[in-house]
Amino acid sequence: MDILFDCSYGVSGDMLVGALIDLGANVEVLKNAISSFNLSGYKIEIKKVKKDTFYACDFNVILDEENFDHDMKFLYVSNKTGIAPLLEFIEDGVDLKDCVVADKIVGRAVAFLCAKIKAKQVYAEVLSEKALEILNKYKIEFSYGVKVKEIINRSKTGICPMEETVLDIYDVETAYLKLKEKMEELKNKKTTI
Repeated sequence: MDILFDCSYGVSGDMLVGALIDLGANVEVLKNAISSFNLSGYKIEIKKVKKDTFYACDFNVILDEENFDHDMKFLYVSNKTGIAPLLEFIEDGVDLKDCVVADKIVGRAVAFLCAKIKAKQVYAEVLSEKALEILNKYKIEFSYGVKVKEIINRSKTGICPMEETVLDIYDVETAYLKLKEKMEELKNKKTTI
């Protein structure tokens, strides 16, 4: 069976999962996949509901009261690029211990910053081999879409300057200081151009 998703206007996760279950997705496989994240403080509720003349699968993730936050204060989002968001969170003193980091690209620099904040898990669409070394060293769980040898720069002419900055560094604090210096250097270079 082929399924076409047109998500150009977004998609609701709970409704999508419910629809996939209605189409025959294995509920036990789904529950096992969710439980593999080793998270607590929630339960999964799946039931058939009737809306007007339609029957559908209703899929809900229900958080325990202590984990529920209407203001979404536990969610940190940034529209900045590269390592800037993580550096900013660290400098602002945001407590991210045991957080889950999801990023499009995770190289060695981001892996070091994840170790600095003591992240529990990392998800990346693209993950570098050098990032794997750091995530394994600091026992940070991870998953990814594609593994690459190294992260390249935005102009695709060589290695990413942040990745290059920490290539031969093996200590979190040293990496953090070098990355801050590199960001400052790049910021100064941009303002003088």
